[in-house]
Amino acid sequence: MSKNTIDKNVKPLVDCLNSIENIHTIGSCGGHENHLGGQQPEGKFFVTFSYFSKNREFILKIKTICEKNNLIYKEHDPIPFGVWYSICGDCTMIDSLIKSLY
Repeated sequence: MSKNTIDKNVKPLVDCLNSIENIHTIGSCGGHENHLGGQQPEGKFFVTFSYFSKNREFILKIKTICEKNNLIYKEHDPIPFGVWYSICGDCTMIDSLIKSLY
């Protein structure tokens, strides 16, 4: 898969996040049978994104959704363009995560 291609199974989540004001995805992986460094194993996914707002209400909503759906949520150290976050988990949870975000 090329560097600028979004894995088919995670693309709906990437599109969903990018449609939300102040969120910009940075990276993603939809899982691969023969995964390499930086990739998730088959059946797993991750999405990383930055959030450009001082209002933490939406981030707290995402954190709560992840906790309720047994997904891994992580807030990372600030980088030059803001704080960034990641969500990881089982690919079977992607649709439910998208529904919860709207």
